[in-house]
Amino acid sequence: MTIVATGSKGFIGGHLVSALKKKSVAVRELDKTRHDVFRPETMSDLMKGADVVVHLLGANRDSDATLLRTNTLGTVGVLQAMASYAPNAKLIFASSFQVYWENSFYGLTKHLAEEAIEYFVRTTPLRAHILRISNIYGPGGKPFYNSVIATFAHLVREGKPLRVTGDGEQRRDYIFVEDVVAAIEKAIYNTEGERLEYFDICSGVGTTLSEIIGIMERINGKKIKKQYEPLTAAQVEYEPRTGSYAKRMLGWEPTVTLEEGIRRTLAYET
Repeated sequence: MTIVATGSKGFIGGHLVSALKKKSVAVRELDKTRHDVFRPETMSDLMKGADVVVHLLGANRDSDATLLRTNTLGTVGVLQAMASYAPNAKLIFASSFQVYWENSFYGLTKHLAEEAIEYFVRTTPLRAHILRISNIYGPGGKPFYNSVIATFAHLVREGKPLRVTGDGEQRRDYIFVEDVVAAIEKAIYNTEGERLEYFDICSGVGTTLSEIIGIMERINGKKIKKQYEPLTAAQVEYEPRTGSYAKRMLGWEPTVTLEEGIRRTLAYET
């Protein structure tokens, strides 16, 4: 099987490529010095003969224009390259739980990318698995970028107080990066289901910021200084999701507990 990965140097991509290489699985990686997702013709050598394309390249925290260009139009470019040079390939797309939020522009860009995927699946032989991933965290996550757990872990290591917006009772679903990689691997080799499938990749458990801080305090054996600040935007309500379809169709479910994941994140040396 020939596997292509975009965003292989990013948080998820780095863990995925490492996991596949440990299993002696060869991965073609998008090289930004040669491949441009906005110019599909530059990806001909990358895509030719590909069986699966794992599209992880994206922007998380940037201007709205950059988010739209990278997450939506970049995905369109990858789809165009696949349609031209690997028309029978399957796309694994890293989407986000934020597609369920009404007030997330990042979520909107992912939702528009999903609609583009739907169009290409409908009009070409391409197939796709769309993975809607909850709040991902783990070793190697960038503080102030990838997740609040990465940010808190960085501040704890630096001995600095945690800045908590609101009352700390915001509840989210957190999923460890190795569990996400395992879901992607399952999706790569899955041959069941329809040509277009959607999967929620999540723990199925909502956890508050206060509970995360409590876990970190328990691991460290001491209290952590906190600074509470007012919310700057409307709080997003937690909507529980189970990931049951991923379990049934992919044979996947998370295996790393939140406490173990946070312990490993705190122990990671940047």
